[in-house]
Amino acid sequence: MWDTTLFNDGPLRVFLSKRESEVETEIQNYDAEQMLESDTDKLCEQFYEKYELKVPNLQGKEITIQSKEKDIYSRGHSGLFESSMPPKKIRGTEIAFFIPFEGDSELFNLTPSHFQTNPPSAEVTEDELRIAIEVLPDMEKSVVNEKFNEILSDINHWLEFVEIDIRAWNIKLKRKIRGGIEARKKKISRDKSIVKSIGFPIRKREDKFVAYAIPKVQKKIIPKSIRSQEGSQQGHELAMKNYESILDSINHMAIVLERSPKAFRTMEEEDLRFCFLIPLNGLYEGDAGGEVFNFNGKTDILIRSGGKNVFIAECKFWNGPKSLSDAINQLLGYVSWRDTKTAILIFNRNKEPSKVLAQIPDIVKKHPNYEKELEYNLETGFRFVLHQNEDKDRKLCLTVLVFDVPR
Repeated sequence: MWDTTLFNDGPLRVFLSKRESEVETEIQNYDAEQMLESDTDKLCEQFYEKYELKVPNLQGKEITIQSKEKDIYSRGHSGLFESSMPPKKIRGTEIAFFIPFEGDSELFNLTPSHFQTNPPSAEVTEDELRIAIEVLPDMEKSVVNEKFNEILSDINHWLEFVEIDIRAWNIKLKRKIRGGIEARKKKISRDKSIVKSIGFPIRKREDKFVAYAIPKVQKKIIPKSIRSQEGSQQGHELAMKNYESILDSINHMAIVLERSPKAFRTMEEEDLRFCFLIPLNGLYEGDAGGEVFNFNGKTDILIRSGGKNVFIAECKFWNGPKSLSDAINQLLGYVSWRDTKTAILIFNRNKEPSKVLAQIPDIVKKHPNYEKELEYNLETGFRFVLHQNEDKDRKLCLTVLVFDVPR
């Protein structure tokens, strides 16, 4: 809906209170064994990353505009009794100002504890604010600029009020998360001690191998807007912090492969890919709050935002240098202009993983789309910058990870 009144959908304090309760509930429902095994600092950071709120920061230097003709109703500007004159339809222009922002869009809708009357109006999307101004044929350019700057200043003034509430709440959130986790760990340890002191044998799980424990704290996917040279929005790309976090999750799954060789030795490419999808689906939530990792064809792992792919991975068994070259060609063949974060997962069933790792950089550097190698501090991984097939100015990040799959 266009031109919705901002900061008017309910008190911010009610929203914050509800969010605080959600944190408490999630900590209490977190898997007990995993709670004990997890590092407290890292677990606190994981919870905080999910529930922290960021006040929208308007990107004034990236504003773009669009105009279209529109019928505008005006009472005119002549005569003593203009207020009683019937409205007259005039063919005018609507100028829309698109202002990108970074932060949580829902904060545009809530009323802070300190506020003023007559809140501003605008349309809010996931990462953009739209302000529309109607322009009559005889309106001066300076009047349009004045109207826009007045609305923008008003919005920023309201965001300052929001900032006061959110800054205090985020500080409180950190204390609450740590206190909740430490109290829960203490309770779990006490319960285990009581059970142990009873003296009866503790029944063991019947699992044949220890599965990968999926944390119950789902992280936010944070997409960034991509714009063309003309300034129009082209879609979204994955924020670097999410890219690194996804790859970190994939590497953790590789540890399971090493620790449970009998469970994975007969698996084929598609089965192994599914094993990586399980923790990824459990760890991350998309902009719609659903499962964002899906299959596309036989070997792809995708993450979507706004219906568009923002992360793509290709899974391949190592069958010599050509298998990696083919994987790169396949990846480049279906990435779109928006796709900038990619990965290739190499499953190695040979006996000499060191020789496989030694070949990776040279294979990628010989590819015609190769631009440069980036520093990547992982013994079994490499990172490169490539350009896309149809646009040499459009770069993408490729991370190659090698996993030793037992026979």
